[in-house]
Amino acid sequence: MDRPLLCWYCQSRDADQRVIHMLNLRRDERNVWFVVGTYERWQTATIGIPRCIPCKRAHWIHQLHKWTLFGAGCLVIPLAVLTLLAALDHDSYGFRLLVPYVILPIVAVTILVRIPTRLYVRRHPRNEPEEYPPLAELIRQGWRITS
Repeated sequence: MDRPLLCWYCQSRDADQRVIHMLNLRRDERNVWFVVGTYERWQTATIGIPRCIPCKRAHWIHQLHKWTLFGAGCLVIPLAVLTLLAALDHDSYGFRLLVPYVILPIVAVTILVRIPTRLYVRRHPRNEPEEYPPLAELIRQGWRITS
């Protein structure tokens, strides 16, 4: 009887066919130079890396972690600039409310989301996708991961 594939990322659990990590690949085939520009031609392929459900969850949480940090930065930086401008104008009391009622809650939520996600992801040791032997061979042949 065939043994099921192990999860590539943790190497401790059986991989689940429903949560295979699919990566899109691209390899430049040729560039043809024209007078008005370049005509590029490439090949595409898809490769699946076996993984288990806990590692899929860890990947999802890792993405949530990155997007939460990015979103908080996109919100806090403009609000901090507005707060700084309001601090220069002593008559604008409304903008001063941004710090305690808007910026601090955004920072607090970001910290509260980051702590458990860091702990969860840290508990799931994983190999990098680029180290997966079939994918490593394709990378040596000139393929690149596009997503």
